Amino acid sequence: MTSKNRDDPTNKSIFTRFERREFLRSITNMEDLLFCRIGFNAGLRISEITALVLDDFILDKGLPPMIHVRKGKGSKERYAHVDDATVQMAFCYFENLDSSTKLFQKEDRTYERRFKKILERSGITRIEPTPHSMRHTNITMLLNRGMKIEKVMAHAGHTKIKHTVVYVHLAYIDRARRYDEIIGE
Repeated sequence: MTSKNRDDPTNKSIFTRFERREFLRSITNMEDLLFCRIGFNAGLRISEITALVLDDFILDKGLPPMIHVRKGKGSKERYAHVDDATVQMAFCYFENLDSSTKLFQKEDRTYERRFKKILERSGITRIEPTPHSMRHTNITMLLNRGMKIEKVMAHAGHTKIKHTVVYVHLAYIDRARRYDEIIGE
């Protein structure tokens, strides 16, 4: 019997709605809260979050809030959806920064360690997520809510549909888990 490849997205942990809420409630400072809200709500990779500047947040009347990812994987550029509350929080928290200054000044490893500490405080033990699990959770959530796979592909910055199709399986598993929670089995 062969073990699953650790890089296979089907082997990644995704947060349930309840776990996401408990995780976010366990955050003790605004920088970590914004970092994690961007991860969960925009589905960005950790390197994409740490590269953000305030000018990357797009809040324009009549258009949904977006984040301009200037240097995604493979140096690709894209726009990712994000919720209005996260954009507003970013503008308020980082209001004294120059609009072209990086918002998150620490190295990726620092945010990985902080993520692990938040996870410990949250008491979530069912899964062993990494910061990348926020991205997996976001993509799965979008599919669960009925977003067309082509739009999810563009949102995630995937260049091949096969990378996005994997999440259809995760979305099915997530729906089955929620059904079991409701039924109580």
